Amino acid sequence: MIDTEHVKCDTCTAPEPMVLDASDEASRGWPTIDIETNPYKGQFPLFQQHPEIAFLDSAATAQRPACVLDAERDFYQRMNANPLRGLYSLSVEATEAIAKVRQQIADLIGAAQANEVVFTRNTSESLNLVAKSFAPTVLEPGDEVVITIMEHHSNLIP
Repeated sequence: MIDTEHVKCDTCTAPEPMVLDASDEASRGWPTIDIETNPYKGQFPLFQQHPEIAFLDSAATAQRPACVLDAERDFYQRMNANPLRGLYSLSVEATEAIAKVRQQIADLIGAAQANEVVFTRNTSESLNLVAKSFAPTVLEPGDEVVITIMEHHSNLIP
């Protein structure tokens, strides 16, 4: 179970966990969720404007809750600078903010050290980094990698 006590945001609220009823005969054993009462949906501005949407393309573009948009806006308005490179105050502040978030994520996912958390721009970049750094150490010429048609597009063209 993920410990969410370490990662808090002023504008995000973590609702009580939803209980899915898998015993419902109508659902043929699959859990069902009443979208209208989904406790998370209200935290996303897009869904406040369009409650009828069920956004299922998160591998390509994920919707962001209001607290994430607020945090991004705050960063760009208050400390947008080149982190990890400058000695001026804005750069130092940006570096410290990134280090703090990296530690919070490490705590959230149970990483032994914060430096085990790597930020990338997106899933495509992440998968390419893994494919180009890890695969050469375990694959040999002639090896075959089997994937399904449901894989993220970046798995097909790293």
